[in-house]
Amino acid sequence: MKLSQATPAVVYDAWTERASSISERPCISEVAKSVVDGLYERFEESLVLVRSFLTVPYQSLPAREREFAANLARSVQLEGLLAPHTPVFCLLATRGSEAEWNDPRKSRGHVAIPLLSESFVASFPMLAMLFKKLAMPLTWAQEPGANMQKWMTGYDVGLFFVEDPATAINELGRKIIPAQEFVAGHSVRSAFAVGGTIFGGAVFVLTFFGRDPVESRTARAFLPLINQVKGTLISRCSMSRVFLPETPGGRDD
Repeated sequence: MKLSQATPAVVYDAWTERASSISERPCISEVAKSVVDGLYERFEESLVLVRSFLTVPYQSLPAREREFAANLARSVQLEGLLAPHTPVFCLLATRGSEAEWNDPRKSRGHVAIPLLSESFVASFPMLAMLFKKLAMPLTWAQEPGANMQKWMTGYDVGLFFVEDPATAINELGRKIIPAQEFVAGHSVRSAFAVGGTIFGGAVFVLTFFGRDPVESRTARAFLPLINQVKGTLISRCSMSRVFLPETPGGRDD
């Protein structure tokens, strides 16, 4: 099925087909994988890549994600800003047309991005625009507790939509999708994301890249999905169980 055929009912069906197979007490990444797999398989005719992310406090990260975030902070000489409560934008699940896109552990650049400061996040044009469109002030990176509480007031879900991934630029004249080799190499004609908050402020996001152009109203068909997934996460998961347990050889499958 093509993305252009998406309706709230079709998206809901894709989710419920997968939700029925989720274990009674899953970790959050298991739920994220079910969502991503269900959406990709339903819209595989159009989708190049679909991913799920969650902001997780630095102190709560598994070793691999913690090391990735620390190395990224160190590479821009901002390691001093990395505190236990620093929110980190973590890749939970991924599914795409390339084999390496089907395992979060194979991601080279999106494993765990620490939201160190407003200026640092602004250096990632797509991430900065995503948070802006989700009505999330980047200033919360310095004071996640106080600022997030203000941001959450009256907030439900939000949509990030790129009119043309190949040409869209931000207010600084930078490409919103910096990975233009990815856009050109895979004929990406649509890019959008939907997101919302869970567990007192963690941000859950689904990102989509497709081969076919879609209108913003089509992307909005995915907005109700966030509340549907949030219902499952809140009733059956907790922030103490985001990732699958680690083993000496790495994370369990």
